Amino acid sequence: MTNDSAFSLSNENGLVVLNFNLPEALRDIFSVKLFGRGAAMDAAQGNPEKSWLAVKTPELPDVKLIAPYQVHGTAVLPAHEIYAWPTRPQADGIFLTQAAKACGSLRFADCTPVIIAGTKPRPWMLLLHSGYVGTVKDISGTALAREIERGTIDLSGETWAWIAPSICPKCYSRKKDGDLSTTNGLAVFDRANYEDKGSLVFFDIQSQIALQLERAGLAKNRIFTMRRCTHCEHGFFYSYRGGDLLSRNFLLACATKASL
Repeated sequence: MTNDSAFSLSNENGLVVLNFNLPEALRDIFSVKLFGRGAAMDAAQGNPEKSWLAVKTPELPDVKLIAPYQVHGTAVLPAHEIYAWPTRPQADGIFLTQAAKACGSLRFADCTPVIIAGTKPRPWMLLLHSGYVGTVKDISGTALAREIERGTIDLSGETWAWIAPSICPKCYSRKKDGDLSTTNGLAVFDRANYEDKGSLVFFDIQSQIALQLERAGLAKNRIFTMRRCTHCEHGFFYSYRGGDLLSRNFLLACATKASL
């Protein structure tokens, strides 16, 4: 798949919906969508249960939802029913397998949704919330290394990654002086992925994530990035820096043959 064919944007029941077009090896096993701006997400105001009820289909009546409390860390929850709503452990990722009996969800408003999926030793999928802080901590590389160590994934099989819309490097800047988080970012980000403009530093979070995925062992031609900005395209997506303090883009993934 090319970057263009790896995603498709549509309008479903008044909601902007980004579909992740999975390869044939995973298409009948997982389904992933990012629900953007629309009346239903406006009304949900970032509440995971309300977002889930707004988009849940009749084919999934008894499926539970995992919706961790996101803290810009690197913890990843397995998709076990014990972690399902209303339980909300702190985590910024979810690990799905073909046998999962719960759907996974994460919420975004300028941070980057990252999906990583593969076929070996059995079909698996990682959902990750990688904002600036999570990218500085390399949640993508950390999560992959942790699962490899556990034996739950093997990158020698077919593996793909999708980097969804988030705030672009023209819109995302941080103060250079007196901000420890900026200092940490400058120590981690590749020089090609930030621009120092004196008092402000502009960071390219999507490109840094793609680099981290390559360093973790993914092939460059299997990393798909949708270069659309949540802040520039505020009519499609929610943006915290654009003034959306509560509403969130809702990422939902299920291990099921039923469509979301």
